[in-house]
Amino acid sequence: MRLLLVGAGRMGSAMLRGWLASSAHEIHVLRPRPKAWLSDFERDGLVLGYDEAAALSGLSFDAVILAVKPQLMPEVLDELVPHLASINMLLSVAAGLERPFYRKYFPHAGHVIRAMPNTPSAVGDGTIICMGSDDLSVRGQVHELLQAMGHVAWINDEAQMHGIIALSGSGPAYLFLLAHFMAEEAQRLGVPAEMTRELAARTIRGAGNLLLQGLPDPEELKRNVASPGGTTQAALDVLEAKPGLRETIASAMEACAKRSAELAKN
Repeated sequence: MRLLLVGAGRMGSAMLRGWLASSAHEIHVLRPRPKAWLSDFERDGLVLGYDEAAALSGLSFDAVILAVKPQLMPEVLDELVPHLASINMLLSVAAGLERPFYRKYFPHAGHVIRAMPNTPSAVGDGTIICMGSDDLSVRGQVHELLQAMGHVAWINDEAQMHGIIALSGSGPAYLFLLAHFMAEEAQRLGVPAEMTRELAARTIRGAGNLLLQGLPDPEELKRNVASPGGTTQAALDVLEAKPGLRETIASAMEACAKRSAELAKN
């Protein structure tokens, strides 16, 4: 495929490195800002880089992948669209912008796909939720383009994206906060400071790996850790008091989904 990647930040670079590993694409990159690491690929002839959209005049692409921040998207597209000849597929990984926004700029694109990656996607271990096509061949192409970032799944109703953002889109931030609190409190309890952050991170990663082994009920895994009258149960009694962690998480996710819906309207 002939690809145009617009943006070369953390998400864009994660995708690009996956494409280069497959050696199956002709890759063009429009970079809003110079990137030293990208220059190395250009020198080796692996990608064609452009500093300005005007340099793309008359070119057609099988897919244009947008990986710029949503607040920059109107400016970038205003500059880009007049110079493109035609495209078959538009794929955006920008948060908060729904598909009708892109249709205004690309009314003749065969497929407009919206993808929602989370931050672990930048290290190849994320979750990417897509919507915008029922065509199995198109979904296969999108999966191939995004799989370097992690697990790819599809939804059919864009309204579901607000809840997904509250779960997997913003979810890593909840866990980062939890890791911070756990490490801080462990230090207060006498654990050496140089150990606490790594222990918290490995605890969260290990628990996640257990959850992915057959997708067991989290409640069952919790019961496996907690013995009646034991140390874990003492902690859970505090976390599960009313109001407790459940109510806090529910309020946080509700606020996140509400804000996502507000941003989509704007």
